[in-house]
Amino acid sequence: MQAVSRAYKEAQTKQTRDQMYMDVTIGVINQAAQNNSAVDPAQCTAFSNTRKLLDNYDPEYMYATYEQDFWRADGSMLFLPEDGSPYFNQGAVSRDLLGAIQIDYHGGPYDIRGLTIDFSDYYPVDFDIVSDNKTLNVTDNSSRVYITEEIFEDATYIRIVPHTMVNGQGRLRIFKISMGVGIYFKSRQITSSSKKEYLSQISEELPTIDLSLTVENKGRKFDTENRDSALYYLEIGQEVEIKYGVTLADGSIEWLDGAKLYLDTWKADDDRMSFGARDAIANLNETYYRGRYGATTLYDLAVDVLADADVDPRDYVLDEYLQKVTVANPMPAVTHAEALQIIANAGRCILYQDRQGMIRIKAAFATVISPERMTVTSDDAMEYSHLKEVVLPSVKYDYARYTQDYWAADGSMYFLPEDGGNYLNTGFVSRQVAGADGKFADPPKLSIQLEAAMKYYGLSMEFGGNHPVEMVIHTYKAGALQESYTQEITGNEMVVEHEFPEFDTIVFEFTQAHPNNDVIVNYVKFGDVSDYELNYHNMRKPPTGIQVDRYKDLRVQMTNYYEGTDRKELFKDVVQGGGRYVATMLNASHGYAVNVGTIVESTAYEVIVDLSSVTGSVELIITGCEYLQTPSDYVLRLNPSGQSKTWTNPLINDAVHAQLVAEWIGNYLNNNINYEISYRGDFRLDPGDITFLENQYVDKLQINIGEHMINYDGGAVYGMVKARRAVNGVGNT
Repeated sequence: MQAVSRAYKEAQTKQTRDQMYMDVTIGVINQAAQNNSAVDPAQCTAFSNTRKLLDNYDPEYMYATYEQDFWRADGSMLFLPEDGSPYFNQGAVSRDLLGAIQIDYHGGPYDIRGLTIDFSDYYPVDFDIVSDNKTLNVTDNSSRVYITEEIFEDATYIRIVPHTMVNGQGRLRIFKISMGVGIYFKSRQITSSSKKEYLSQISEELPTIDLSLTVENKGRKFDTENRDSALYYLEIGQEVEIKYGVTLADGSIEWLDGAKLYLDTWKADDDRMSFGARDAIANLNETYYRGRYGATTLYDLAVDVLADADVDPRDYVLDEYLQKVTVANPMPAVTHAEALQIIANAGRCILYQDRQGMIRIKAAFATVISPERMTVTSDDAMEYSHLKEVVLPSVKYDYARYTQDYWAADGSMYFLPEDGGNYLNTGFVSRQVAGADGKFADPPKLSIQLEAAMKYYGLSMEFGGNHPVEMVIHTYKAGALQESYTQEITGNEMVVEHEFPEFDTIVFEFTQAHPNNDVIVNYVKFGDVSDYELNYHNMRKPPTGIQVDRYKDLRVQMTNYYEGTDRKELFKDVVQGGGRYVATMLNASHGYAVNVGTIVESTAYEVIVDLSSVTGSVELIITGCEYLQTPSDYVLRLNPSGQSKTWTNPLINDAVHAQLVAEWIGNYLNNNINYEISYRGDFRLDPGDITFLENQYVDKLQINIGEHMINYDGGAVYGMVKARRAVNGVGNT
């Protein structure tokens, strides 16, 4: 769910909402020219990076060099390293003052419709853009980002020649450059739009995002036969960015990212132009053959799958929890998208693309997260503390200690055993005692680590003795501090009403207590995972509930691999010598041998053979042994009656792993009511969000959104949600 301001939330609850907005940008970029371009290094300084400006990398620090009106003393510039590289990314910097920079296109010539150039804050005012068949004279430029829609036909190069810089005698800098410009559609141009997103809550199927967009074609601007039309330069796979806007009470507009998709189809007539776009995961349709038998983490396996699919590391985010799950079975020969889906399911995660276009695998077992699998630690706990009990709803006992105004003579307290050990159940009791002013010399801390990063809206705490007065709650994700939140403590039982950022570790630092008192924490319970409710105010009609199959038990299949000993012919074909040949296997195999050439690399499904010493055609025979597989089932009882459900994930091979996955999937199956909800529409919602559904019989009924459709029609917005009940169904059973 997208983070929004309080004013946004208030705007959505109004009986009559103000204007809603939608902006769409389609990048009309000649991708072949972009990918096959290179900056002439002879015209650039040694500290230039002549590649990253073409690959859309943001620049880093600028280096202070001897140029007119250039140096800054605000800490934003660095001196060049005395011993040379490595340098921070500067983009391209001309070697000479007022020097030109040339970009050459290989494999061309290309037709380039426009340029988008980021010149830095030290931009040229008057300059020429020179190409094979055109010279564009630019005067009085007043912006660091220069955009032109001029068409450079049959171009083999582009050379930028500065005549006047904004700072006088300066070098030409190009931070980033795109071979093209974007087509922008504002709300008034958009006739209609529909964005439909689907996500499987147990990674049973691949996620999808599909966009349809219709805009006005005034003046036949998008005529398919017009070479000057932007339509002529559209290409399948170009980026499509969506932004949504909501008018707030003060008249301002709050903008949210809508999606970053990739152009799939388009068509035009005299009146309208229609576009279709989809997500990046849909394009990961080549086969992954690099599955290997041997221990690896799901995290490392996902990285290898994405690398094999040529996905830039900047374009994906993997949950750190995947590093905690180790598998040994080889990934079967499936598409890269399917391989990611298998990894997500084995890690109890969801696979999806976020609104910024990032491919993500994220832990998705918030409704079955077990306090027993939380880790509670402290460096300041008395020896009779039971730290694990802090997250468990167990009965806690008090020991009488020499702290101010603490003892009670009502039989509720116990004396510590003389010989130590055999302590009664307690929570966290700090070793430190506050001074007469209530302050600690070194504030005691209590840390709780979750199985995986989660987001919570509030938590409740129970204290023993005289409760502390103030604490600071620190949240961390993958070791990085997310937030430090100061909370006054008002009683022995209290609720912290705060929207915490996603975290995997939370640390309670107690900064003040009652004078001469310690800190006793009996229980910490994490709150809701959502603050959003679909209610009768924002629903267009009552929701439709649909009951689906109920299952008696869930059988998660485990597969163990063993090396076979029966050597056989695995591959035979006539191939061409003189280089490397990649042969693929039908079944997972090992122990390869070839009749010709040398094996360079092999996996369970692929053998790379070096045939560089062979000329002409040759018969290649690969022999080896297929792995033997032994299946078995882990059975989880769900209900007294119903069908049996079998679940297969080729990576699962042991009972501990199977149990975790079974509890997760079993929880989903036991929540066997689906809902179809027509509502007013809200740009915040995403598939995978857990929200509340107003219900006359169940207070705060949790549902998990699996499908979300948002429609935009001339400023009016409405939506459709398909969701599934999301409570701890296994625990209740």
